[in-house]
Amino acid sequence: MSETPESVVRRFLAGWETPNPDELTAFFAEDGVFTDGPTGEYRGVEAIRDQFQYLASIFASPTIHIKMVVANGNCVMVERVDAVEVQGHPFEIPAVGVWEFNDEGRITRWNDYYDLHSIMEHFKALSPAD
Repeated sequence: MSETPESVVRRFLAGWETPNPDELTAFFAEDGVFTDGPTGEYRGVEAIRDQFQYLASIFASPTIHIKMVVANGNCVMVERVDAVEVQGHPFEIPAVGVWEFNDEGRITRWNDYYDLHSIMEHFKALSPAD
């Protein structure tokens, strides 16, 4: 019996606790799309891998706390809180992700939604005053 889309998403999110961009990208179909909130859209596994590498470099020690999961067929929605460290300071990012899957169980689309303003305010607070 193959995995459900929900179990794949749970494994994918757990993979972020020790992020390996190659392993995380392996969840995607070759023509997959990752939309990272307001920061951009990444098409194809190479572009997605590059973005995952970037995210892993700026957010240290991530822990993902799942609040709610809704699954229907090949679509999964997860409300979560990503607890990360930025420049050694803990920071929580509330987010909602929506994943779509193909018939082979690969992610074809991941749309991630979060409040960019609160993230930027956190970064500003870490920056020395001019």
